Amino acid sequence: KESVHLEIWPLEIKVESEKLKVLEEMEKVRKIASLGLEARSNAGIKVRQPLTMLRIANKESGIKNQEQLLQLIKDEINVKEIIFDENIENEVKLDTDLTQELKDEGDVRELTRAIQNARKVMKLTPQDSINIDIETDDRGKEFIEKFAETIKRATLAKEINFTEIEEEEIKIEPYSFKFKIMKT
Repeated sequence: KESVHLEIWPLEIKVESEKLKVLEEMEKVRKIASLGLEARSNAGIKVRQPLTMLRIANKESGIKNQEQLLQLIKDEINVKEIIFDENIENEVKLDTDLTQELKDEGDVRELTRAIQNARKVMKLTPQDSINIDIETDDRGKEFIEKFAETIKRATLAKEINFTEIEEEEIKIEPYSFKFKIMKT
C-alpha cells in the first residue's frame, strides 16, 4: 500500500459500529442478570444454589442466539438453562422450584465454600493439598460419601476421614458438620 492516507475509511466505521453493538448487548446481559439476581433475592435463594431455568421475554432476543452472552447470564445467576418466552409478564421469570439434585448441588457448594474459607484462614496456597476430618451423623456421612470426589476436587483434598473432632459445627440444612483440615 502506498500510504495509510489512501486507505478506505469505512472499515474503521464498521469496527466502531461492532463495538457499539457489543456494548449494547452487554448492557442487555447486565440488565437481565440484575433482574435475575433480584428475583433470587426476592425468593430468598442464595446465588450458590443452582436453579433449573430462567425465562427471558422475547424482546431481549438480540442475545437469543449468542451462546457466549447466554453463558454469562447462566453463570451470573447460576441457572442451568435459559428459555426465551413471549408469554411471561415481566422481562425475566426465575424457576425457583428446587429438585433434590439441585439442593444437593447447592449443599455441596456450601460445604466446599466453608472448607475453602478454612484453607484461606490457614493461608494455604492453591497448590497445597489437604486432608479433611469430618464429624457428622449417618445422613451427613451418606451425603459426603456421595459427593466425596466433587468435594476433594474442589478443595484439593487427598482424603476425607470420618472421626470425632472438637470444632465449630456448621449447619447446611438438613445436615450438620464439624470439620478440620490439615495440610499434607
